[in-house]
Amino acid sequence: MYKIDSARIPKHMRHHYNGFDEAFYWSSSWPLSDTELMYEKAFRIAKYIDILKHYSKKDDTSSIEKNSNWYQILAEDSFHDGPQGMLYGLRIGHSKPLNLLKWRAVSCRQWQEDPENPDTIRPQIIYMICTGAMAKSSELLHGEIGPIVSTIQCRLPQEEFKQTSSFPVLVISLFGPRQGRILYARFNIDGTLIVRASDIFDFEKKKNQEGFDLMRCYNCEPEDVAEFGSIAPVKKARSPTIAVGRTSQ
Repeated sequence: MYKIDSARIPKHMRHHYNGFDEAFYWSSSWPLSDTELMYEKAFRIAKYIDILKHYSKKDDTSSIEKNSNWYQILAEDSFHDGPQGMLYGLRIGHSKPLNLLKWRAVSCRQWQEDPENPDTIRPQIIYMICTGAMAKSSELLHGEIGPIVSTIQCRLPQEEFKQTSSFPVLVISLFGPRQGRILYARFNIDGTLIVRASDIFDFEKKKNQEGFDLMRCYNCEPEDVAEFGSIAPVKKARSPTIAVGRTSQ
């Protein structure tokens, strides 16, 4: 069981933890649409989970952040040479439909055995995303599927993964009114994108288990992924399709 040492939380961050319950009823002093308000509340969940990740301990062990090999993808990484628009939300200059709600990846990490050795980076990626939409258990949000596809697009041309045929992506998705879920996506060489979704979590109170459940995603270790074999080459792959399924918590 993980427990948080609230005394170690820096003063400038404590309001994200101590005031988490009250933030559910937060309203802005300036005009915000309903979707913008939900995005802000999702962002507050992200801050709360980050605090749990940095300042929670299990027995006498270090925090998950210190024990984890999930490192932020640095600006100089070739991953950032790929298309970023769908990962961080459409920006000025893009043609954006009026009903396309705001989203943004607030954390993008990759597994690296040795932070000093780039040869130990694995193709798996985990990130947290905030969106102003409301989700249904049977549907994916545009702000979920877009970043997943963008992530895979950024991975495909990377020289270090030219022999890799699968690019698993783990997503902590946060949305309105103050909920979230875990998504696992894997792109097959035959052109099919498989996405599995957990049940939807509620974050009305900070003392529930859901925040710790999502935090523990950073404690997982990726499995080896397949390399290209003698199966159909990419140029013969059919148009991408999406298979969506639900998985247990």
